[in-house]
Amino acid sequence: MTRWPRQLHVFGETWLVKLVSQKELDSDWNSPVEGDYNSDKRTIRIWRGLKGHARWVTLWHEVFHICAQKSFGDSGLTTAVEEKLVSSLAVVWGEILSRNFQIGA
Repeated sequence: MTRWPRQLHVFGETWLVKLVSQKELDSDWNSPVEGDYNSDKRTIRIWRGLKGHARWVTLWHEVFHICAQKSFGDSGLTTAVEEKLVSSLAVVWGEILSRNFQIGA
């Protein structure tokens, strides 16, 4: 089994990966979320209650949000389109890594 990362390198930047409580995540949003990222702090937060494959897919989801923001900026994609794109990419990427490389299984 692959070890959970404490940091990731995305677009040449080092991002801290933190497992946090649902309460900590929810305090910044109007509805429950399983993860988020903060560009200013270069931090990705994932709800620690997620386990196994779901935790990894949520990490990829947040990484793809970072990629979308770096690639398109704030004016490139609508929020709805970005969310659909990121969600589908995260699920497919999670499956590719899990089935072919035993990462996030």
